Amino acid sequence: DTTDKPQLVEHIHKSLTLTVNDVKWVPCSARFALVGCQARGTGALQVYALNHGKLEPMMETEKQHGFKCGTFGASSLEERHFATG
Repeated sequence: DTTDKPQLVEHIHKSLTLTVNDVKWVPCSARFALVGCQARGTGALQVYALNHGKLEPMMETEKQHGFKCGTFGASSLEERHFATG
């Protein structure tokens, strides 16, 4: 019986042009941040919002080096600062 086991439900499918290493929900919001690497080795940080069943890009930035992980754990729920590594 599989009804008592955890299940994943796909709500939205989106193709990306980068390798995603970590995804975190932005606390107290309908947004999430993802970090990873572009094909050329640069770092990518993108923020998306869920709005009425659609995925909307909110912010994108590229840095010199790739990102492996990110966390909101270093700040309060009100500040929601994102730390990367």
